[in-house]
Amino acid sequence: MSYKGVVTGVNRKDGIGKNGKPYTLFSAKVDTSDRYLNFKFKDPGLNKGDVIEFEGTEAGDRGIDVTRHRVVGKQEVPAASSAPQSGGGGAGSRDDYWAKKEAYDKEHTQPRIVYQNARSHALAFLEILAGNDGLPITAATGKANKAKRYDELKDILDKLTVEFFNDTSTLRLTESIADAGLERAETPVALPSAEPEQYEPTQDDTGEWQ
Repeated sequence: MSYKGVVTGVNRKDGIGKNGKPYTLFSAKVDTSDRYLNFKFKDPGLNKGDVIEFEGTEAGDRGIDVTRHRVVGKQEVPAASSAPQSGGGGAGSRDDYWAKKEAYDKEHTQPRIVYQNARSHALAFLEILAGNDGLPITAATGKANKAKRYDELKDILDKLTVEFFNDTSTLRLTESIADAGLERAETPVALPSAEPEQYEPTQDDTGEWQ
């Protein structure tokens, strides 16, 4: 899976292995996930505020085991020390802190969360298309075509990601696509035929017509 976020914390844990040799484990946190990113014994070279793209696999309670990452930018992260302390400052300082945090989350954190979800859904949709022969890509014959298929798949993935991101950010589909449930609810119940009912007389056991 592919993810993106701003590094909010970098951790290292030193220890001694069963073989008596020292080791260091590295991990980090980003603003788009509440899971730890595990880099195991390799120093990722990250700092707070680094904007990173990374790939990894879910590792249960351990978080996400990162298989590949790269720094794509730098973003200032609100310092934790700026939070109002109990008994210190006033209502104005508290309001100012939360107002800044809300503005930061709205401008930086929320878009990254939406992007991450859009990317994940684009990948899932791409798998559905591939499983149903729904991808308009070049046949995989020859090295040149295989390289071209990579570019085509990457292009489809990026376009789907942007489409899903804008769908979620703008809610535009709610204005352009009819509500199927509402359509079913407004479908009138079948009415009786407008033609007059035809009466056909019958005879009872005595031979009288009814």
